[in-house]
Amino acid sequence: MSHDVIRSGLSRRQLIKGLGAASLLPLAAGAALFAIGGQSAGQVIVVGGGFGGATAAKYLKRANPAIEVILVEPAETFYTCPFSNLFLGGLRDMRSIAHGYDELTDRYGVRVIHATAEDIDSAARKVTLSTGRVLEYDRLVLSPGIDIRWNALEGYDEAAAEKAPHAWKAGAQTELLRRQLEEMEDGGTFVMVAPANPFRCPPGPYERASLIAHYFSEYKPKSKVLILDAKDNFSKQGLFMEGWERLYGDRIEWVGLSDDGRVTRVDADTLEVETEFGTVHRADVLNVIPPQKAGWIAERAGSSTPPAGYR
Repeated sequence: MSHDVIRSGLSRRQLIKGLGAASLLPLAAGAALFAIGGQSAGQVIVVGGGFGGATAAKYLKRANPAIEVILVEPAETFYTCPFSNLFLGGLRDMRSIAHGYDELTDRYGVRVIHATAEDIDSAARKVTLSTGRVLEYDRLVLSPGIDIRWNALEGYDEAAAEKAPHAWKAGAQTELLRRQLEEMEDGGTFVMVAPANPFRCPPGPYERASLIAHYFSEYKPKSKVLILDAKDNFSKQGLFMEGWERLYGDRIEWVGLSDDGRVTRVDADTLEVETEFGTVHRADVLNVIPPQKAGWIAERAGSSTPPAGYR
């Protein structure tokens, strides 16, 4: 979101309602927000090349080709988190969820710079890149995705993620988790740690559990899925649990907060987790989905704190 939107005091519901009017978004963004004196539309920098950033860059340029749109994104290939669970379930390969940025540049005229936005000076309207280059902007759109809150869960840091992957950012972590599933002996237990709200993609952990159970039913029929959850309710819970019972029987076990499902400590070396009341569970493959936050550049820019009236 741009600083102008972030600081407007709009409620989340109002903002989503506004963005949902798809036919009005290009007109509003291109013709109203970014027109300058009725002539040059100025320069817009979009930080982050995921779904939000790439879509914003595309439609800004389509709405008003006079806008100079620069997308700042360190990765040359974007792996989509949607469909990454299908890769884990053996129904897709990584190539099918990999996307480059050539279409944005060649078809729409967006300028893509593969670098990290290291600092933002909102008063001077400047973005400093990891290359040392400084870009000026008339408007700024921040769409940096999420960062992991390392050590918010005892024992879970970046080193632990190399043994008990989160795979909540698609790419190398997804491939690691897939290899672990392939190497697991039939009869093993896949343990997933699901976080408390809020986190990105509320149905995601349960979709993942479903697809891994599908993989087990095809290739490792003696294996099970155990979900340890820091919540008593989750998105689309009724539909998931009905489907689990019908398709997988007792292959998936879900333990909610009230039944001692909240994990408080992780030991990635032994693949063990400990819950709030001291129960220890050992996994053959351990998937920890930890607490998350907005991408750090949003915090650095002062845009990660909800404005007054946000809910």
